[in-house]
Amino acid sequence: GGALADADGVFGDRYALVGSADVVSRSVAGQRVDVVVPAGTTPGEDPAAVADALVEAAWRLDVGGHDEAILTYAVPGVRRGGESVPARDEFWVRADSRLDDPENVWLHEYVHTRQSFRLATEMRWFREASAEYYAARLSYEGGYVDRAAFREHLAGGPSRATLTDPDTWADRPVPHDKGGRVLAVLDAKIRTETDGHRSLQDVFRRLNRHDGPVTYADFVRAVNGVAGTPMDAWLDRHVDGAEPVADQYHDGQPLGGNLGGVTEPSPARTFLLVSAGLSFVAAAPLYRFLRRREARRGENRSSDRAPQAG
Repeated sequence: GGALADADGVFGDRYALVGSADVVSRSVAGQRVDVVVPAGTTPGEDPAAVADALVEAAWRLDVGGHDEAILTYAVPGVRRGGESVPARDEFWVRADSRLDDPENVWLHEYVHTRQSFRLATEMRWFREASAEYYAARLSYEGGYVDRAAFREHLAGGPSRATLTDPDTWADRPVPHDKGGRVLAVLDAKIRTETDGHRSLQDVFRRLNRHDGPVTYADFVRAVNGVAGTPMDAWLDRHVDGAEPVADQYHDGQPLGGNLGGVTEPSPARTFLLVSAGLSFVAAAPLYRFLRRREARRGENRSSDRAPQAG
């Protein structure tokens, strides 16, 4: 992707803005981000703040699939939301869109530009689900929304739609809602199984590198390979089946308490942060010990709580 700007407008590979405009540019890791705002437009966010948010997202989202340049337009007077063209690394967002929203359209459309995979019909849900989840997660990690808003956005009500079967989607938001929630829980499960060394980003990266359309079987293999343990049964129930995502993890923690691996400070989490300078041989056994201790504390706390329905 790229942009050609002159007195007559800004022209990308897919979109063009005719007339004078302001362009704010940022660069990170060999990638340029251009935010284009038509002259006379009052956007909902400072274009410089949007550019900074996109640069930070580019740094945090280590999944491959990016071009040398990202071109985004803040467009006034259009429908709510935005639109992206991943193959061209371009997108537009309605000009009054905000960053302090867990739906964060700026980041949602940016995530789409990182999706270089092709999806088979049974994996169509993953495109919107991954954009929805990472838009919310990146909004939280960037400090644009608080933890409560992040949890509430992804912890929605139960759905018996089957993600791999679009015919069961009674309404359009199924991939956003159930799909985003499934990926949040899956991310947390992968982090737990790998002592925090791997995450859903590693699955995302494998899908981007996959040759040919990604099928459900390819997705399962990618998840199992990243997690280092079979997750077929869980995926068959919640992705290829109609079972709603439970409101609790397998270890008894409420969904909102560890959504996507984002937790309150704990001895285990503190250790994970400070152990970066220690050798893996020394760090891993201590981390496992702290995890077991935290798990026992969690069991004691949850013994007085009634289970919650998803």
